[in-house]
Amino acid sequence: MDKRSLSYVYLCSIPVLTFVFAFTTGHISYKLYIPIWLLNFCIMALATWTLSKSAPKEKNS
Repeated sequence: MDKRSLSYVYLCSIPVLTFVFAFTTGHISYKLYIPIWLLNFCIMALATWTLSKSAPKEKNS
């Protein structure tokens, strides 16, 4: 699986994984929640950047 496909799968799985984790875990400490949230944000930004690199460029006339 190449980076583009992996990025797409990751971004599409975020809503499902959020739903599953929200209803299966109880309250957790902010000391654990914040680093996980930051890691997820960084991975999502990287995946978005990876997908946007291969997007077609618009020509301004």
